[in-house]
Amino acid sequence: MLGPISPTSVLLLDANVLLVLLVGLWKPERIPTFKNTETFTEEDFELLTLIVERYQRIATTPHVLTEVS
Repeated sequence: MLGPISPTSVLLLDANVLLVLLVGLWKPERIPTFKNTETFTEEDFELLTLIVERYQRIATTPHVLTEVS
């Protein structure tokens, strides 16, 4: 079981993880067939959402957003 996260903690997401999150929120069944997320599974997305839910804030960088677009 994962321990508590401080309310001031920020989760920093890199490009691939952010893309899995975005595609999964859109259509989880597309994760294994989408070009840049095909190495991930719907189960990876489910695990990722469990981790993301523990944080109140998510951050990324302009460079990461450029990679995702």
